[in-house]
Amino acid sequence: DPNACVECLDDTYCGGATPVCDVPAQVCVECLVDTDCGGATPVCNPATDTCVGCVDDTDCGGATPVCDLGPQICVECVTDTDCGGATPVCNGATNTCTGCLSDADCSAPTPACDLAVETCVACTNDTYCAAPTPACDTFMQICVGCIDDTDCGGSTPVCNPATSACSECIDDTECMIGELCDTAANACVLYCDDNGDCDGIDVCGPPTNQCVTPTCTADADCP
Repeated sequence: DPNACVECLDDTYCGGATPVCDVPAQVCVECLVDTDCGGATPVCNPATDTCVGCVDDTDCGGATPVCDLGPQICVECVTDTDCGGATPVCNGATNTCTGCLSDADCSAPTPACDLAVETCVACTNDTYCAAPTPACDTFMQICVGCIDDTDCGGSTPVCNPATSACSECIDDTECMIGELCDTAANACVLYCDDNGDCDGIDVCGPPTNQCVTPTCTADADCP
């Protein structure tokens, strides 16, 4: 009807949030083509005549190659299939690829998900560990023999901090009177002042004052 009132005949009738005239429909809209848009919303959605971040993956690229059709923005991922390598899981809350969101995303030898950094690790507590390495070093996130003496017992009651392994001793104070700690073997050995302190076969050898098996007992033992 040529005598009907319409919203617009061209762009000069429009402005504000709807600066473009859709001439066939004679209504003001936000956009009709991509050139009507820009900034963070460079794509015109023809279904709604509004500027959006994307309408499909072809509108995206670089670090955000996937179009999230809900909010119509480019993101790193929407599903796990969008991810790979060291970060095979899509975090739906942030639309970013990550190492894990739960233990179900991990497997041996790193079966535990460290939720703070979303990375699979060997352990986050002792429940992930078993003998002979039953304790979790939560700083290194690996299973070890011990963290402190409470992890040890029996004939090896002392935790050696250098090796994270249970041993008989790491210094002389952990041995009985008359014994010294052989720090190379982390074992208590008899201390001697002379051969009389040994068993009659071993001899008291300097400089460690420990009973040792002699290399010879008579001249005939020598070449």
